[in-house]
Amino acid sequence: MIKLTINNNEIVAKKGETVLEVAQKQDIHIPTLCYHKDLIPYGGCRLCIVEVKGRPIPVVSCTLPVEDGMVVKTDTPRLKKLRTFSLQLILSEHPHACLICDKKEECAEYQ
Repeated sequence: MIKLTINNNEIVAKKGETVLEVAQKQDIHIPTLCYHKDLIPYGGCRLCIVEVKGRPIPVVSCTLPVEDGMVVKTDTPRLKKLRTFSLQLILSEHPHACLICDKKEECAEYQ
């Protein structure tokens, strides 16, 4: 068993689990967009980033295996700013009306 800390909560996890999986089991919210439990995670949307003590930059939690003694923060001002920026980039490449359009199935013709 692996012991780690997420948001000041000591947690026991199994080898091979990711930080995102462990957080979800503990009802710790980490935003995701591209993650699905039945697919191989690849960290494409970058919304599930977390801060890990000892690492200089945030990392995606969906592909990050838990390590013994790991200390993770999931909700800091820095992460909120980075997630907002990532989502803005994603949406900047997509027509905003598609988010609410009732004809979104016909979007392929637009592209």
